[in-house]
Formats: sequence, C-alpha cells, structure tokens
Amino acid sequence: MPDEIPDLKSRYQAVAGDWETGAIAFTCAKNHQRVLILRGVSDLVSVTSGGEAYQNEKLFILGTGQIMRQLLADLPNWLEQCK
Repeated sequence: MPDEIPDLKSRYQAVAGDWETGAIAFTCAKNHQRVLILRGVSDLVSVTSGGEAYQNEKLFILGTGQIMRQLLADLPNWLEQCK
C-alpha cells in the first residue's frame, strides 16, 4: 500500500518491495531448494501518486509486454549462470 512506503523505507532501508515472491523464496530456503526468480517492474508506486499503472490498464498491458519480452530474452543467460 502506498501509505506504508515511508515506514518500510525507514525500518528496512528498502529501495524496492516485492511481497509476492518473498514467500516463494522463503519456502525454497527453508526446504533447501534452489530458486531463480525474475521480476519486472511495471510501475513505480509513491505515497503521493500511487502507481501509474494501477488505474491505467492500457499502460499496464504495454509495460507487461515489454517486460516479458526482456525477461524471456534474458532467461537463457540466467539459467546458464545457475548451473
């Protein structure tokens, strides 16, 4: 939530937040399993303006397409590094 950003920055010196994959990474670590998580940023969230793609479906779709193309192009290099 945008109004939580100042507290998160203060408590954890956070520069980015990723709630969704945190649980995946935690579970893999507890089970001693390797995991590769690639994420893309579709919009930036701020206290004053929220996120630019939250209420703009066309912007979200455009950004997602660009992000996925880049992630898929980079995937072979990441997998090679994980060997």
